[in-house]
Amino acid sequence: MGELPLRVVTHRNWLARLFTPYGGVQDFGMDVCPEEVLSYAWWAPSEWVARAHASGVSLPLVSCGANWADRLDVPDHWLHRRILTVPAGEAVEAAKELKGDTVFVKLPEAKTDAFPACLVFKNHLGSVLASPLVGADTLVQLSEEIQFSCEARFFVAHGRVVASSWYQKDGRVWVDEGFVGGTDYEMSVLTEMADAVASSRKSPRGYTVDIGVVRDTPYTPAIVEFNAAWSSNPYDADMRGVCEAVRASNLHTLPEAEQRYQRDNWAFDVSGVPGVHRPLTVRGSYF
Repeated sequence: MGELPLRVVTHRNWLARLFTPYGGVQDFGMDVCPEEVLSYAWWAPSEWVARAHASGVSLPLVSCGANWADRLDVPDHWLHRRILTVPAGEAVEAAKELKGDTVFVKLPEAKTDAFPACLVFKNHLGSVLASPLVGADTLVQLSEEIQFSCEARFFVAHGRVVASSWYQKDGRVWVDEGFVGGTDYEMSVLTEMADAVASSRKSPRGYTVDIGVVRDTPYTPAIVEFNAAWSSNPYDADMRGVCEAVRASNLHTLPEAEQRYQRDNWAFDVSGVPGVHRPLTVRGSYF
């Protein structure tokens, strides 16, 4: 199969322009065309993918899944804290297994401003989970408190790191004026771990992994989280590599012999996107 153009679902013009030199076409996400879904590789917010699914149109996407810490056989020393993924109805009790008075809570994959990741005292966890977006069966991820002095994102395609970017340093993020990431040596430490992650035999063909340097433990890397390449912010990463990872996270860009394994093991589960998803308008061909 030849290289498919990328359809980039976003209202952020600056983001769409990053993809343009590499076959990106902006889509404002107002509708979806079933006949043309397989004519593109997709970059899109998970909420939009869930809305397309509610319209009867399932995009062929893969991700590491909500239980990535278990499914990817991530060694404990790569995490430097314990992580649990449990239904929200069991979270308060499960949090007692984690050390410390605080717990970091987030949705495992989906990102939404209506339920941001946050560090809370354990005795306040129930109040945080009393959100209209979170039902008793909604999976949430709990982890022991950890602080990172700097963090970088790595895009992975076909078992290798293809692009990377700093996005946090000492509490400042990449959009802050004058932002400067970590040192070259810190990046080399993080890249070494990213390469080890990428070489794992059990993983989707395309994804991103965020890795940070543990604060107060110089040059000690730890995995922050995994994300779907098809919805990850590129930050300042090389866009050629970003697009390679995004395309690799779209099932229909892979050889037919590999598609079934990837679909059976790593297909994105839209049930992990919280809330009620209003169906998109379904229309005919884009052309």
